[in-house]
Amino acid sequence: MIKYLDGTHETIKYTTDTLVKVYNNSSCRSYPLHWHTGIEIILVQENVYDAVIRDTPVHLKSGDILIIPPGELHRLTAPTDYGRRIILQTDYPIFSHSHEMRTLLNLLKPFCHICSDEDILLNKLTEILLAIDEEYTNADDFFETAVMSLIEKFFVVLGRHTLPHINTVSAADKNTLTFLTICNYINANFNLGITLESTAKLAGYSKSYFCRFFKKYAGKSFYQYLLEVQISHADYLLCSTTYQITDIALDSGFHSIATFNRVFANFHGCSPSEYRKLFTKA
Repeated sequence: MIKYLDGTHETIKYTTDTLVKVYNNSSCRSYPLHWHTGIEIILVQENVYDAVIRDTPVHLKSGDILIIPPGELHRLTAPTDYGRRIILQTDYPIFSHSHEMRTLLNLLKPFCHICSDEDILLNKLTEILLAIDEEYTNADDFFETAVMSLIEKFFVVLGRHTLPHINTVSAADKNTLTFLTICNYINANFNLGITLESTAKLAGYSKSYFCRFFKKYAGKSFYQYLLEVQISHADYLLCSTTYQITDIALDSGFHSIATFNRVFANFHGCSPSEYRKLFTKA
């Protein structure tokens, strides 16, 4: 599974131009603490599988799905007797153009565990993952296009479950719509010096109420969410451009290179320049 590990950073070697890797894993081997720039999706088909993400243990039963967003430190432990899993990895930059996708990925952090408690969603996502595995394995004409369209469908289904479109006017729906509006505002303006105070004012809430409101819906504070959006943008620029680190810091909303370096290191355990070298290493 892990072939290229430098410290805790795994470089995913994709075999197609679409930056997607799918494989059936039945190994009893466990994998040490690591992270990567790609999204990882694990579907457990037989037995169990265990993960630790940001020091949080996750126990996966047969049929469960685990989604690990980019940049999350995690370790994986397989059962010692037998097991079978489908593992999909795909690179985040291919989704970076979508505000909705950035919102979804930041809300999924540090991980998303889908189990039988959500059987309707689980069945839909499982069906898509099995179709991806079949297309990738058979490698017929246009399989790469088919795989990418199915991956997009996977996140559409997940996104519509996590961030539903609002068509009614109940109080709960209005709150959800307000939250989505706030997230879209952050994703569009994260590098323009927005603050908790200005965003609360935009939402029409007091600062104290806004803090409680945002934490309730996002599961994290406003500033944590903002930093994750900023660092995700910096990740994309580091991996896909040759911009200077200072320019990337400014474009990501940091007005101090020292602050950018410190925050980036807190997220990834390395400097921006080290991150770029790891990603581009052959």
